[in-house]
Amino acid sequence: MRVKNKLSFTKVLEALGVARGSLHSYLSRLSNTSMREFYEIMQGVNRLKAVGIIREDRGIDYSPVLRAIALAT
Repeated sequence: MRVKNKLSFTKVLEALGVARGSLHSYLSRLSNTSMREFYEIMQGVNRLKAVGIIREDRGIDYSPVLRAIALAT
């Protein structure tokens, strides 16, 4: 919430690379979410980027997901 107040809603969207609706939903229930939970969410997003599931254009690359499912089954 502090970041949104300091910057702007649009700049926060660009920095985080999330959809407008997702950020709005998150901020509307922020009082029920701890900073620890927020960091865990962001860590998950960063991990998905690191393994190539989330592309640079913020889209999803389904090939690694499908390979992981194939290996798991």
